[in-house]
Amino acid sequence: MGWKLNIALRTKLLAPAATYATTLDGAIVATTTHPAIVMIDGPAAFRSAAVGTRPARAVVEAVLDSVPATADIAVFFDCPLIVPDERETVHVARAASPDAQTMYNAAALDSVRRGTMGAATWQGLFSTRKGKAAAYAALAAATRAYARQSHRGGGVAARAGIDTELPHRRFTVTDPHTAAVWGYPFDRPSEFAHLIETHPYGEAEAQLAMAITTVPQRPVLVVTIDTDILLQVAYSPMIQSDNVTIALARIWRNEDTHEIIRSAAAGRKRPARDKFTRQWELVSCAALTASKAPTPDSLFWLLAAGGVDYCGGLQGFGWTQDSSIARATSIVAHRPVIIYHRDSAAAAAININALGRYLVAHRKSRRRENDPAAFAAEIDNLIYCWRYYMWEGANRTPKAGPTLERIAPRYKSVKTVTQWIARAAADPIATRPLCSTSS
Repeated sequence: MGWKLNIALRTKLLAPAATYATTLDGAIVATTTHPAIVMIDGPAAFRSAAVGTRPARAVVEAVLDSVPATADIAVFFDCPLIVPDERETVHVARAASPDAQTMYNAAALDSVRRGTMGAATWQGLFSTRKGKAAAYAALAAATRAYARQSHRGGGVAARAGIDTELPHRRFTVTDPHTAAVWGYPFDRPSEFAHLIETHPYGEAEAQLAMAITTVPQRPVLVVTIDTDILLQVAYSPMIQSDNVTIALARIWRNEDTHEIIRSAAAGRKRPARDKFTRQWELVSCAALTASKAPTPDSLFWLLAAGGVDYCGGLQGFGWTQDSSIARATSIVAHRPVIIYHRDSAAAAAININALGRYLVAHRKSRRRENDPAAFAAEIDNLIYCWRYYMWEGANRTPKAGPTLERIAPRYKSVKTVTQWIARAAADPIATRPLCSTSS
């Protein structure tokens, strides 16, 4: 998933917490008592290195060779068997896109699973469910092979000039088909196995977030290109992330002017005299939330600003991304729209009056009048994503996470969004419960 915040606003938001480096070697500092660990969102990180018919092993090496050579590594993969039911909407939308046209027969997909690309391309594989499943199987197998080679003195150990084996380095890989946790060396099972097995999330970034909760003292480097990791980890009040640094992207940066180019193609076209170099963008979670600690209310407004795969945000209904971000990051006290107490999560509620009043006061003067039913449905989607990133229902089986429910009121007499928010501001039923008793 990705956070659909415009690039300029996201860059401004991350600026106080972002640093840049040509390598990841100094991104986290390990100690004897607190060894470092690198957590990788497999579908996101490997996809950025998967081009053309590049072998799966080469894709894996491109990512894993870039991380600190002695850090433990945990790689998480999506498992379609237990992804949220709401993912079906995302699949349908993506299947309708022009890119989702490449189909491969069973023999070709089986060849990919066994590590031979043949005529298949990564772009084609990632455009369909079956192709994506084969791609993840190949990448997971290549990751396990990489782990075994590293402990024989090969892989990054050899390339880094390290002659001895790395017996202290541990690997965790989640299986994209069964969600089972593979740990290596075999005599040292993964420290995340029990947690992931008892919190059956099907999405890689959710597995990663759960793993972070088990290592509050260890320096953690997260490698991904999905920007919604900021919402799931840094901005979630349920995750202690001061020990986490996120390698969010590789960009082109001018050391003199600090200008950033995010497009790899555009960066390569700049002449050498412009002094642009390829660098990692590193975001410190501690620095990102230093001025204001994450709250349940701020998480709601961050989602409202841009949306993710399961929600679109409010910008399509007459509110700017800037206004929602300003509300989320403001240190001025506002009447909270989200009512939440950690010791009584089941009593969480949305204050419809506060929501309506704030939206009335901050809507753009020029806007379209959308269908109020669609607006109410979007509020439901925002609440679903809020509950997901508050990690509600983490123990629910067979699929962890909340369920999408109808929570926002449907006012029969209103014809426009303007009427809906005015009605909400004066609704005699001021609050609506958020958390389902079944999850």
